[in-house]
Amino acid sequence: MLSRCSLIVYAGLITIWDTGIGIPEEQQELVFEKFHQDRGHIYSRKEEGTGLGLHISKHLAKQMGGDIVLRSEVDKGSEFIVLLPLSI
Repeated sequence: MLSRCSLIVYAGLITIWDTGIGIPEEQQELVFEKFHQDRGHIYSRKEEGTGLGLHISKHLAKQMGGDIVLRSEVDKGSEFIVLLPLSI
């Protein structure tokens, strides 16, 4: 019996670094939800965006067969990696 496997080759890889306050591990998946904003930090501003930017970005990446990966460390910053697959 043959098994089926898939290989995804990513043609596009875009990395965005932020040297800000970082995102706690328990909050990292939440930042991709609609209208989510972290207001519990001293550096959080009262006037932020709508909380839709990361949600829309991740949705678009997934619609193209890709994804957005987040790596973050509190007090060190965050790294967002946008992966887009190669179309063959």
